Amino acid sequence: MSLSGDKVLFLSVVRGGLWGTELSLPPNVAWDNLLQIAKEQALIGVAFKGVERYLQGRADKKQILGWFSRLEKIKQKNDIVNKHVEWFASLLKKHQIDYRIVKGQVVAGCYPDAMLRSPGDIDFWVSAESEKRCETLIEQGLKTEIQREESSIHVEFRYRGVQYELHHCLSHFSSQPRQDYFDSIVEQDKGMYVKVGEAQVATLSPTLNALYIFIHLFQHLIHSGVGLRQMCDWMMWLHKYQDEIDRDELEKHLRMLALLRPYRVLGAILVDDLGLPETEFPFDITKKDRKRSRKVLRDIMELGNFGHNKENIKKLGFLHSLQTGVRMCKQGAKYVDLAPQEILCRVPHTVLWYVKKKL
Repeated sequence: MSLSGDKVLFLSVVRGGLWGTELSLPPNVAWDNLLQIAKEQALIGVAFKGVERYLQGRADKKQILGWFSRLEKIKQKNDIVNKHVEWFASLLKKHQIDYRIVKGQVVAGCYPDAMLRSPGDIDFWVSAESEKRCETLIEQGLKTEIQREESSIHVEFRYRGVQYELHHCLSHFSSQPRQDYFDSIVEQDKGMYVKVGEAQVATLSPTLNALYIFIHLFQHLIHSGVGLRQMCDWMMWLHKYQDEIDRDELEKHLRMLALLRPYRVLGAILVDDLGLPETEFPFDITKKDRKRSRKVLRDIMELGNFGHNKENIKKLGFLHSLQTGVRMCKQGAKYVDLAPQEILCRVPHTVLWYVKKKL
């Protein structure tokens, strides 16, 4: 089954927003449909950028007035989150806490206009030796309560209206050897500094971010679903740091984590559908990779950002957890051919975790 016309058009709109490529709009654009897809994929700002220059003098410009209000809200939220990142990074540095800001605002700087990327939480990692001091700083220094129940890899807190996630582990793997390997390369990473707002903040190195951004989105894909925003984040990082990513080192990490094939398969979407020059993707993409990527793209377009399109039961509780567990099993089954070592072990581990959580 191929994508609908609206979804095909939306992909061309995204390419226009990210790369400035030419866009041919049909005479009667279903603007409401495009806006709905943009919302589902968390790409309202990028999509608006893609159609902006084609709206001059068009009578149907009035039909997208709803986009303008959402665009302003995205910019305002980015400004707030940027200021939080600037302040928090300075606070951690002041207290000599070894940290890395990951995803989010760090990746936004790779976009043509960082203020158009829809922002989320502030995710950060601290080294094992800094973890206890960091939690003490949050709880006692900021007088903020840390929530510890929701995840096995991070704790959460909310400060002045912004959600933070403190990661003691950046990603969970279903086998201990792969977990140990990943944790060790994160601990050993020298990191780098990138500009967020008006400040330079610490993040992972170009190569490790090229690995981690993918791992994060792939694990969401096999758990509940993932949106195009996460794919665009990965793509724009690869684009900006193409000359600084060590391809041999990246390949080594992916082989050790048994994730090289899904990296290539999802990479085919970046190249074939989202506009990344093939020379900027770290590895050769095969015909088999491209064929497999079609099902992945359909899944992404159907499920939306983090699979929210299929989240029928919104209220937390037993039924919500049951729905999440069923969806996780279904998603895992879809992609077991891409990462069998990870997925076949992950399903029983995750189900057991959910059961224990509710007992």
